Amino acid sequence: MSFKGKEDKKLRKGMVFNNLKIIDSRPITKEGLKGNTYFYYLCECKLCGRQKYILKGNLIYLKQKSCGCLRHPYGYNTNKRLNKIYSHMKDRCYNSNNFSYYKYGAKGITICDEWLNDRTTFFNWALENGYKDNLSIDRIDGTKGYYPQNCRWATAKQQARNICTNRTLTINGQTKLLCEWAEEYKLNPSTIIGRIKKGYSGNDLIVKNLRVKEVN
Repeated sequence: MSFKGKEDKKLRKGMVFNNLKIIDSRPITKEGLKGNTYFYYLCECKLCGRQKYILKGNLIYLKQKSCGCLRHPYGYNTNKRLNKIYSHMKDRCYNSNNFSYYKYGAKGITICDEWLNDRTTFFNWALENGYKDNLSIDRIDGTKGYYPQNCRWATAKQQARNICTNRTLTINGQTKLLCEWAEEYKLNPSTIIGRIKKGYSGNDLIVKNLRVKEVN
């Protein structure tokens, strides 16, 4: 049997032990077989975001480095990068304050429930479907969301090509595929994509020699 104990003044909310951050300073107590009382604190793992109750002694004496995700076969570095990719993907789809939200969440781009509700499911899909540390997640159809059948792991060059063949631009009242604009004005598609990311628009996207200027 367990119950919520009083707030511990020594182990406070926000304190970090290795990669574990205390998010509730009121411990759960559990009775051991020999009548001993053990205290567990709700922590958030900084590596994967998972919340888990951790034994007080393991925190104080730094015996535990994670929620258990470090024991995963894909290892620390991959786990850390996949967590970052997952967090950024979620943020741009659901956080209206994210600088890229207007291109994702505002346009109805979402994440499938199986990934949204369990990042481990996303991690497993990634490792079973070509993930490498030098690749990024890419949506095959840029008008649709993040789900297994519409995602792949791609190089920066492959992503640029995918954007080129799926994205349209309207310049001077004319709407064409990005790759068509690039071909017409003899520009590399990645040049136009780079200008878009920097905030340029209109003719500035297709002029051959762009004069650098401040973009508001």
